[in-house]
Amino acid sequence: DTVDDLMCRSTINIGWEGEVFDCDFNQMLKMQLRGKENGGKGKPLYLWDISPDFISDTPIQTANHCFGCTAGKGSSARELWNKRHLKSMPHNSLAVIIPTLNEGSSIASLITQIQIHGVDEIIVADAGSLDETVAQARSAGARVIHCPNPRGRASQMNCAAVQCQSDLLLFLHADTKPPENFPQLIRETLSDSRVVAGAFRFQLDKASLVYRVIEFFVKIRCLIFHTPYGDQGLFLQREVFLKVGGFPDWSMLEDLEMIRKLKHRGRVHITQASARTSARRWEEHGFWHTFFQHQRILLAYYFHQTPEKRANSQE
Repeated sequence: DTVDDLMCRSTINIGWEGEVFDCDFNQMLKMQLRGKENGGKGKPLYLWDISPDFISDTPIQTANHCFGCTAGKGSSARELWNKRHLKSMPHNSLAVIIPTLNEGSSIASLITQIQIHGVDEIIVADAGSLDETVAQARSAGARVIHCPNPRGRASQMNCAAVQCQSDLLLFLHADTKPPENFPQLIRETLSDSRVVAGAFRFQLDKASLVYRVIEFFVKIRCLIFHTPYGDQGLFLQREVFLKVGGFPDWSMLEDLEMIRKLKHRGRVHITQASARTSARRWEEHGFWHTFFQHQRILLAYYFHQTPEKRANSQE
């Protein structure tokens, strides 16, 4: 048998954490495909293990566990996987993942700044920008992944994370610039076995005194609660990201919920070096309006009043 003999040959099933299954029935049974080493009992296979030309006339092995599907027989694509097609990554390789929506005016300069520091992957997860974001990102040298109609940044970042090959992940908002020598800083921070994740110190890019006050209160929050937000640049090992299930598929506050899950596994470290975030939201909507809006959303989260938190609390 070959893939062309099966009715389901045009699809494979991918779990949202990147697991690969050869049909929806096996996904339901959680029977993930494995490498062909050790008689088909090798390491589990993920989306980033797929070779671009894996669908061909390569012989496949019919699975013994199949109970019947639309193809009339089970399939096991173990023989389709060939590690020789994988891109070789160095140890502690680093991917920078940037969720975007209409960031055409600034995305190229951000990517250029990141490239100066020699990261291994730059992935832009775009939510359907109507401006030049995608063209600018590609021209600057980033890989662009399309994540249409997401509920928020969470689905964009999850989509990109399961498609990268690097050991370490940095999730960076498009209006945030990382500190100098940030790859070395990330690797040094995560080399501590007590640290499960990290983020940079918060800094806004305007000189007004009111922004220094905001930075001060963010610093106090991080010192007491070790709870950074997404605009501080969250970094962690990809393995840890997958184990905690990635970001929750929420329309907002996915970063806060992710930190809550991570703190059960270890320490979340805040570096002394700062990431500079644009103050445009504060300027566009006004300081007090933005401040009270943030507090209202946070109170709703802690009292289980967001739709997602309310649903989780009832499970």
